[in-house]
Formats: sequence, structure tokens, C-alpha cells
Amino acid sequence: MKIKTKYKLLSILIGSIGLILISRYVYGSDKYLGIFEITGYCNDEKCTGKNIGDKGYGITKSGKVAKWGTVAVDSKIIPLGTKLKIEGFDIIFTSEDIGSAIKKNKIDIWFPTHQDALNWGRQKRKVWIIK
Repeated sequence: MKIKTKYKLLSILIGSIGLILISRYVYGSDKYLGIFEITGYCNDEKCTGKNIGDKGYGITKSGKVAKWGTVAVDSKIIPLGTKLKIEGFDIIFTSEDIGSAIKKNKIDIWFPTHQDALNWGRQKRKVWIIK
């Protein structure tokens, strides 16, 4: 028997051992946006032009503190506040920021350090809007 929910597909297996619940993410119920170029950024001056103590340091365009799960997007393509699934990640990202170089099919993932952002580099990944 299969039970389909908004974000999960639960398969219930009934056997001699009893009930076993298996869940996995279902991309099919969400809106596929395509393949995006994914880069990384952090709060430091090299990425944002702001230093610790500057007004707005670490604050996104949406007014929230940048944290793991924050992404910068082209808000003409993906509205701020949108929940996103990026291929290869187990978390749901939220579009909370913009960037001068983030246009069309580009997304910038926030990282806690500049080195983490550099280590990520530039990758192409599939992206979905979570409904």
C-alpha cells in the first residue's frame, strides 16, 4: 500500500516482521526549474562588500540573517521566500537574498566561511520549487 503526501512518499511494507516505513523525497510533486549554475558566497567583504560592524552585515535582501539554507537568486525568476530543492542536498533552501552577479539561471548558496564558498566552486545542478 502506498500513501502519497505533499512532500513525501511513504511505502508501507507489511511482512512477517511487522510494519516498516520507508520515506524518500519525491521530486515529481514539485516544479522543476531546470539546470542552474550554483556558486557559493559568504558574509565577508570579498563576497558582499561589507565588513563586520557595517550596517546590514550578514543580513539578506529579505531582512533575515544569512544562514545555512539561504540562497541568493534572481528575484525576477525565483521570488524571495521560495523554498527550493537543489540536486545533491538533503535540505530545503530558501531564496532570501539577491546578488549583482546572480541573474537568470544562477543561484548562490550561502556558506559560513569564504573558504567553504571557494571550495564549492561553480557547479551545475537541477533545481525544483517546493510546492
